[in-house]
Amino acid sequence: MVPPRFRHEETGLLVIKTDRILILDEQPFGRICSALVLQNGYEGDWAAIAGEELVLPDLTPYRLIITSYPYSRAVLEQLPEQGRALLVLADYACNDLLQALGDRRNCYFAVKPLNFFNFGNIIRHILDEGAGC
Repeated sequence: MVPPRFRHEETGLLVIKTDRILILDEQPFGRICSALVLQNGYEGDWAAIAGEELVLPDLTPYRLIITSYPYSRAVLEQLPEQGRALLVLADYACNDLLQALGDRRNCYFAVKPLNFFNFGNIIRHILDEGAGC
């Protein structure tokens, strides 16, 4: 079966995957991550983290949430554990990050800087792993 294809409203790029991704991040990297998601054929929405407060959107349509640590420390506490895939990007691995992730299922983290060329493969792998969720 060929996945549906459509043009992204703002950029005109062809989106060929049906999995939606939510990016919760600070502005500079959030914009870069959003562009990488779109470049790899996924539909992504971005919500900027500004300080400690963030009103989470409806998470129902998203199969993957991408965020950065430590910017997302407060967000990680708000995100419900629903079996949805979570990718946390960090500048370094530390005990605080591991505690914030806790016993979450279907949770991944990667250390920045990212290999932009491999980013699509990471997303694809995570979504394939969580196909049963």
